[in-house]
Amino acid sequence: MKKFIVTSLVLITGLFLAACLDDSKYALDPEGYQNVIEFLDPSVPVSQVGAVYPVWLTAFTVAPQTTFTQTISFSGPQSNDKDIVLQLAVDPIALQEYNQQMTTGLNGAAPLGGATFELIPTNLYTISSLTATIPKGQKEATVSITVFPDQFDLSKSYALPLRIVSASSGTLSAHYSVAILATVVKNKYDGIYRVVQSAGLTAAQGMVDVTNAAFVGTYPKSIELRTVNGNTVNYYDHDFDLQGHVFSTGTGLSYYGGFAAQFIFNESDQVTDVVNAFGQGNNNRSAKLNTAQPSPPIMTFEADGTPKTLEIWYIMRQINTSTDRTFWKEVYTYTGPRD
Repeated sequence: MKKFIVTSLVLITGLFLAACLDDSKYALDPEGYQNVIEFLDPSVPVSQVGAVYPVWLTAFTVAPQTTFTQTISFSGPQSNDKDIVLQLAVDPIALQEYNQQMTTGLNGAAPLGGATFELIPTNLYTISSLTATIPKGQKEATVSITVFPDQFDLSKSYALPLRIVSASSGTLSAHYSVAILATVVKNKYDGIYRVVQSAGLTAAQGMVDVTNAAFVGTYPKSIELRTVNGNTVNYYDHDFDLQGHVFSTGTGLSYYGGFAAQFIFNESDQVTDVVNAFGQGNNNRSAKLNTAQPSPPIMTFEADGTPKTLEIWYIMRQINTSTDRTFWKEVYTYTGPRD
């Protein structure tokens, strides 16, 4: 992956400038702000835009136990001139607030319609300590969380809601002092795939943007399908390490800001719905299946249960212009598990 990024440096520099939505991976721009104490993003949040709290998802293989870390940061331009002692707590109320916002809405606002999570039972995890210290002269502290994936109920989507309750010094972030850590077992579709246009098509036909004929797909590409829950995966570009659909503009590369496909499978391994992983309508973009596909989009498997191939046609709809804008016709071939 790193080699690909280096060799594409000139093109990819323009990619981020051309995209329609700024990269929101980082909690704040440290320049020009007073320092705040916050949970540092371990990855791109899977929560909907506008969510009351961020949700970060970690997917595990089925194993007796797995340990991961969560970082707490003294973020901003100032240095740290003293030990900062932090008190953490598991906060079920925060998870209830988040779930309510997804299903019925908060404070009179419309529901966001995102995924909801169950509070992970206490017998399925341990936390190294609910007290952490950011040492003088440093800006980060970590806590270790151990989960027991082989004991998970695979029909449920668990989350551990952590809150920074207090700090001996400094200001707590209003938004990022809570972290909802979704902890799920990787589903059977999870992995890295080599993606090409459907048979008989050129790259220009594998991705068609009806608003600009110069925008065409880049094939082959390496795409991760990342577990959301037992039957849902998010599209993630492995080559460029971003959640988005990279394409050629004719003079460089770009991607559609605030949009990435989410594939939802049924019990027969057929994709029955495609939505925008950032929320249907986010940045005026939604997703749907292309019903013109001749055969159903069904994931096939090897005899040992390893994913094999999926052919899928899907569409990005530009809501503000009522246009079915971009059409993808692609074949996904499994190449291996992701980290």
